[in-house]
Amino acid sequence: MARQPVLLVPPTQLGINSVAVYTAPSYVPTSLRSVARYLHVQNPSGSSVAFSMGLNGTVAGSRVYDVYSLAASSVYDQHINYPLSSGQTIQMWANGANVLVATVGGEENAG
Repeated sequence: MARQPVLLVPPTQLGINSVAVYTAPSYVPTSLRSVARYLHVQNPSGSSVAFSMGLNGTVAGSRVYDVYSLAASSVYDQHINYPLSSGQTIQMWANGANVLVATVGGEENAG
C-alpha cells in the first residue's frame, strides 16, 4: 500500500488543556501505520510560551516535548519520526491559551 504525504495537524492554536490534535485512522491490516514526520510551532506573541506534546496520552512517560519554551516571536521547526498505530493520538497543549500555532506533517497509507 502506498504512503501519501498529508498534513496530520493543520495550523491549530494550542489551548492550556491537552487535546488530541490527531488520531490515526483505523487501518486494515493492523500492521499499517501513520507517521508524524515534521513539527512546526510558531509563537507570534511578545512573550515566551511553552508547549507540551504527548503520544497516545498526556502522562509524563508519553510526552515527547514537556514544557518546551519558545521565545517571543519565534518559530520551532523539527524533523520527527513518530509511527502511530490505528487509534493512537498526538496530544498537544501550551501554558498560554490560544497563543501558539502548531502544525504536524507526515504520511498516511493511501487506500
